[in-house]
Amino acid sequence: MSVLSFDYLVIIDFEATCDEGPTPVVTRDNQEIIEFPFIVYDLKSRKLLIDDDDHDYDYDVVQLYVKPEWSSYLTPFCIGLTGITNETINEKGILLTEALQKFDSFVHDKFISKNKTFCILTDGVWDIQVMLTREAKKKNIPLPAYFNTYFNLRFDFLKCFPTAPPELGLKGMVRYLGLRMEGRHHCGLDDCINIGRVVHHIVVAAGAYAFTNPIVIPPSWDPFKDTPPGCEDWNSPSGPATGDAGENVVRMRGLPWEATIQDVVDFFAPLQISFSENDNGGVHFILNFANRPTGTCYVAFIDEATAVQALSFDRKHIGRRWVELFRTSRAEFDRVISTPMTSSSMAPTAAPTPSRTATTTTTMAAGVRVDNIVSSLSSLSIHHDSRPQAPSSYYSYSPQPSPFSHAPPPSSYAPSSLSPSSSSYVLSPSYTPAPPPSSSYALSSSSSSSSPTVRLMGLPFS
Repeated sequence: MSVLSFDYLVIIDFEATCDEGPTPVVTRDNQEIIEFPFIVYDLKSRKLLIDDDDHDYDYDVVQLYVKPEWSSYLTPFCIGLTGITNETINEKGILLTEALQKFDSFVHDKFISKNKTFCILTDGVWDIQVMLTREAKKKNIPLPAYFNTYFNLRFDFLKCFPTAPPELGLKGMVRYLGLRMEGRHHCGLDDCINIGRVVHHIVVAAGAYAFTNPIVIPPSWDPFKDTPPGCEDWNSPSGPATGDAGENVVRMRGLPWEATIQDVVDFFAPLQISFSENDNGGVHFILNFANRPTGTCYVAFIDEATAVQALSFDRKHIGRRWVELFRTSRAEFDRVISTPMTSSSMAPTAAPTPSRTATTTTTMAAGVRVDNIVSSLSSLSIHHDSRPQAPSSYYSYSPQPSPFSHAPPPSSYAPSSLSPSSSSYVLSPSYTPAPPPSSSYALSSSSSSSSPTVRLMGLPFS
């Protein structure tokens, strides 16, 4: 799907009732939307349609305040976070049903009646896939079909800027682009404007390959049971808690990006992690769309009691980072490990004994791939090894040509096909360098493994 399949993006950023402390009066079960702002980005003209002294786009910047029905007042924490007061809600607040009707009238008037296409965009999965769908379902409010498809700004930001840290929020993305936040963070309208500025940078950098794959919420989606990774209940007195009775899974967040399976095993020692086939290896690191670790990991223990005991390790350190632990459901675990953003796991193996290596340099043309290497070294004895890679390879990936700087780019930006079950090519160390064409790389031989290998370093990313 090309970005021009949509004429506009409608940027939404909800604010909702919230609280903190050991006995919060607002939890995930009674959280409600209190601000419903939205603005428009024109994908064809590459402009954020906000009226100012120089422009009159005939597009209103809409900031609706929504009156909660399950809470009679906003907590001091909520007021301090969002800047929304009880007076504002009492004077300007409307019910969620009316706010949704106003939004529906807007998109019909501006887009649908004019045969224009649009897609909703939010910063993260919480706004549409969790907050809105949950509250609407509890209040028996039917949602239009266009709410079932949306773009997650964070996914497309990492596709466009794969070297960015994988857990950047809105403020982090703005700073990564060398910009400053405008307005007040957690004011929904100000956040929409800052999201729009990030969107503009992605569109300018990526062209027709930005925002190519919107998220489609399946009909079977249950916002009360299905929680996307990274969407926690911050109103819970003991932190996010999504687990059900009889579950044996714990989610770790805040891991160092270089953390390995053995680090996870050592972290929970002496508790036993299940490496059975039923638990698909027991330890699963979550990768982003650039195939890099996000610092989140799912761990299956041998039984529920052990999983409960594991929660006592919350805030324990791995290296210099302390790690947060959350109870999660088996359904979420099974769903996450079946997605391409998850790195499969297996029981840790002993690390190979370090050995001295001899390095030789030769050259090879740019655009090198495995078949190029095999062809170039055709005179050598090359062994094709189909054994699973060592756990450290779970962070390995083969960089793809950027779809934003090369033509023709792939139809969709996908992580590398290299995975723990991928095959590897092992080169015998008896090679003779071929005549040098153009781009230099290094070959490092090692005799530490049972099969003699040669390691290639410095290959072109393409």
